[in-house]
Formats: sequence, C-alpha cells, structure tokens
Amino acid sequence: MWREALTDQKNDLYEAAWLLFTPGVSVETATERLKDKKDAVVELLKNVLDEDELYDEESYGDGNAPVKAIYLLGEWNVAAALPTLLEVLEVSETNDKVREAVIVSLRNMGADIIDHVIAWGNDNPEFSLEAADVLSSIGQGNEAAFAYISAWVEKEDDDLEYYIDRLIELDPDTAERFLDNFSTEDKENRKLFRSKAREAKKKARERAEQRLKAARQAEASPESSEPEEAKDTEPAETDEKE
Repeated sequence: MWREALTDQKNDLYEAAWLLFTPGVSVETATERLKDKKDAVVELLKNVLDEDELYDEESYGDGNAPVKAIYLLGEWNVAAALPTLLEVLEVSETNDKVREAVIVSLRNMGADIIDHVIAWGNDNPEFSLEAADVLSSIGQGNEAAFAYISAWVEKEDDDLEYYIDRLIELDPDTAERFLDNFSTEDKENRKLFRSKAREAKKKARERAEQRLKAARQAEASPESSEPEEAKDTEPAETDEKE
C-alpha cells in the first residue's frame, strides 16, 4: 500500500505517504494536514508499521516513517490500533525511537486503555517497566493501575526504585502510605522506602498546592457580568478613516 501511495500522484494517500517518508516533516505538520482524511490514512499507518524493513535506518525514510505513524495514531487516539502498537513495542525493544513513540502514543490514548495495558503487562512481564511507565501517566485514581505497579514494588527486583517512582507519579498520596507501611516490614530496604515516602509526601503537597492555585485562578478570572446580548449592541469598530 505505501509503495503504491508514494508512486501514484492520483492515489488518495499520495500526500500522506510523502508526509510520512519525507525527512524534516514534523508530526504536528502531518497531523494538521491529514486530519480531514484520518480514517483512510490510518490504514496506511498500519501498513507502514507491518513492514519490518521500514524500521531500519538504512531503509527508505531512514527508519522514521514507522515512528511518525506511531505518533499519528496516538495523536488521533486510534484505540483500534492498540494491539498493533503493543506488538510493535514487543519486537522493538532495542529501538529507542520506536519505544519512546509507542509509550507517548499510549499515554495520549488515556484512561480508556488502562485495563488493556494491565492485561498486556500481566501477559508479558518482561515489559512490566513499559506498562508501569504508561500506567503512571494515565492511571490516576485507578485502583487497578496502582495495584499493578505496587505488586512490582513488593517483588523488590532490580528495578525496585523505578517502580517506586512510577507509583509516586501515579498517586503520591496513596504511595506515601503504602511506602511508609512497607518500610516497617522490609528491614533491608527500609531506608529507601522511608526516603521515597517523604518524596511522595512532598509531591502530594505540591500537587495539592497546584490544584488550589488553579482553583483560585479560575475563581479570580473575571467573567464579564455584561450579557452577551448587550455586547452585541455596542458599535463595531471600523478601519475606515473617512
């Protein structure tokens, strides 16, 4: 599909293909120019992701076409592409550009994919770091997301501190209590847990202050007491000088 789109100017996906494969074209530009034909373009994006050769930096597009395709699917919140994105992540563990693009795109899809990410993480424990990364961003207030990451904290493997940090990012209030309680049970890592509990407490306080500040700004934002109808009756300014 992508080859035909690149070589046939009459192809409806000709522009989309060139935006994907042309160096220097940003994801933002592609997103804006293709938004009106999104449904058709999604099939092209999936086709690009299915082509193993395109991930190679020596391939046509310098390996960037799949990366752009991934970002576009996230920007457009194409939930149907979730299985494809997870499969790409599984086979691209050593490709940092692809990995980062998938993580960002999954975050953009938001809370609707929490259960899918948890199930995927449980089925693929070797990708628990990636699952925790995504969940810490989209799982605020979700007990299942907290339970998933905290279970890895309890396992205390080599990435213990990473999981703790994701837990704090997800829910600092609950993380503080969890870590404080855990510090009394784990003598070996007690110092780390207590230190991270203090860090969680600080982050929770900062977030509370940010929410309070935002609420005060919203209240202070003067909404015009003048009815919209009254505004419409005011004389309009004119550029005419005569």
